[in-house]
Parts: sequence; C-alpha cells; structure tokens
Amino acid sequence: MINNLVDELIKKGSHIDKEYLINSTLSLGSNYKEKLSLKLKEITNNYMNNPLDSIDNVNVCIKVGDSELTCYSTTIDSLYDIASVTKLFAVKLIYELTKEKLIDVNKTIYELDNRYVNLKEYKLIDLLNMHGKIETDGRLSASIDNDDLRKRLKTTRVIDPDFDGYTDVGYTLLSDILDNLIEGENTKSLMQKYVLDKHSLTNTRYLPDGIVYGNAGTIPNDTKTMIMGGVNLAAGLFTNMIDFKKLATLIKNYEFFDLEFLEFVKKYKFYDVKNRERTIGGIYLQSDNEYSFASKELSHNTLAHQGFTGAMICVDFDNDISILVLLDAFKNTTKKMECFSENFYKYQDELVIIALQFYLCQQMYNFV
Repeated sequence: MINNLVDELIKKGSHIDKEYLINSTLSLGSNYKEKLSLKLKEITNNYMNNPLDSIDNVNVCIKVGDSELTCYSTTIDSLYDIASVTKLFAVKLIYELTKEKLIDVNKTIYELDNRYVNLKEYKLIDLLNMHGKIETDGRLSASIDNDDLRKRLKTTRVIDPDFDGYTDVGYTLLSDILDNLIEGENTKSLMQKYVLDKHSLTNTRYLPDGIVYGNAGTIPNDTKTMIMGGVNLAAGLFTNMIDFKKLATLIKNYEFFDLEFLEFVKKYKFYDVKNRERTIGGIYLQSDNEYSFASKELSHNTLAHQGFTGAMICVDFDNDISILVLLDAFKNTTKKMECFSENFYKYQDELVIIALQFYLCQQMYNFV
C-alpha cells in the first residue's frame, strides 16, 4: 500500500527519495503521531540550540487534514513579527478591493495617484507582480522620517521594464496610494475591514501592544515600516499560531483566495535571484529548487511565503498539508546570523519529511 501512496505523491509532483521515505515511514508503526511529535520536538530543539543560529523561540505546526503536530517554545497566542508574509495579506487586500471595484489592477499607478508622475506607463498589476525594475532617489530605509520616505517614494521610476525580481519598493508605494485612495480610509483600516475582520483573524494586527517575538523588540523589524509608523503592505503585520493555522485552513479551502484567483496568480510567474519560482506578492510556487519555501518534496499545487524574521507558511493543496513556522531570528539584535538561511532550509527540509510521513501514516492507518 505504501508504495502506491508514495507513487501518488510523485505523480502529484513530489521530488522525493522514495526508498528512504517508505522505510522511515514504515518504522513509525501505528503510534506514529506520538513518535512524530517527539521527532518534531527534537529537531526544533536542535535547531534552536545550534550555537550558530542564535534563535530563542520557534513555534511550529504541521497540519495534515484536521490533525496536527505542534511544538511551541512560547505559547500558542504569542505574537510574532511576520515581516514579508505581510505581502500575502496585501495581495488579499487588493483582491478584495478589486472585487468591490474600488481599485483596478489594469490602471497605471499615475491613474490611481497622480502624484506618481514617473509611473504613467507602469500598471498596478506590474507592481503587484514585481515586474519591471523600479528605484527611488536614495534608499527608502535611509529616510530621516515618514515625510522624507514618502517624498522619496514619489520619485519612483522604472529603469528596466523587462526585469523581474523581488522588491519591497512597490508594496511600500502601494501603502502610500491606499492611504490616499478612499476618503476616510487608509492602509490599516482597509486591511482591517477587507481582510482581518472578513476572516475573523482577530489576533493579526499592525502595531501590537505588549510582548512580541521575531524582531527582538516591540516594533516591526523592517526599517521602512518603522519609519512609516508601523503600517506598510511590504511588512509590519504581527500574528500568532492561532491565526496562522486559521489562515492556512482558509487558503487550503480556497476561502482566502478562490480557485479562479489562484489560477490568475499562476499566470504571473517569475524567477528570483536564487532561481525560485514566484508570483504576485513574492508568493513562492513549487519548483525543483533546494531553496524554495514551497518545497519540491510537496505537490506541484503548493504555495508558500516567508519573511525576514523567519515566519513561514506553506500550503500543499493536493496533499492537504500545511507547514507553519513562527520564530525569533534575531534574539537580542536586529541583525541575523550569517548562517540563518542555510540552517533554516535544513530545518524546513526536516519539517517537510515529517509532514509527508504524517500524511502517509494517516492514509495507511485510516486515522485523521
């Protein structure tokens, strides 16, 4: 039976070591959940205790169907800075505004906001997909204050219309547009109304009070977002594992993005500097790449996002698998260790294997 199950994984796009996955899964037996829970705790502790990482906190959840494995170094309701995963919420916000006919992705930035005089040919859909290399007069993170940053944003221009590459500039610019687009509304209020309230994500917010993790402080790690007062579509949201699990379920059930929109998103694929396949908002799509957060061991129908602070959400639609990580990549500093990314990829690989073993065991033992 397990041979057939693994063959089905491969047909759905998994690039896996078939023999290893079969043997390691069979060794778990019928009490697989207890063993996998212990394994998850072990690899998470090893990851945290690696002196090269300097990581204090990791909250992780692996879901297959309605069943889950978890390991929390803080509590389930601890808030974490999710950094660029904010862009996943930003894409959702624009999607909702489009449905409400409050914004049109086929309009140019200048048509949406005539303060952007250099962007008369640059469309919102280009900005969303990070198509075309854009730059400003001076780095946004070097701005002395909010007014200075927004003044620099107005200088945004396209310097290479054929370039595709991940950047924060467009989503920061989009925040400035939304702050002026609808009378009585701004980026924060629109995010609250059309995304967070709509899906009862009551623990997700900008500018939280109290203790937060993921950035060694109580303000967003992203410098541009700090200068803007904490609200940005490129970064700035905080969430906890309660809402992160809810978000994964919403995505998996096509309630956050419907199927039509997901098919639309796949039309706007590009490859980043590490040759990872990505799309609107920097969302990762599964590709045969060692460093993609939409792991090649999962199905072709997988998407993911990851932030500078270490937060990651990965959803495999075909196998009903979600892998969620909230972590504190900074300890007591605003600079990550140089080896952070390399060690995170190794940790992620181990999480994916556990997720696949969990999936196979559920199928074999007919237990969810």
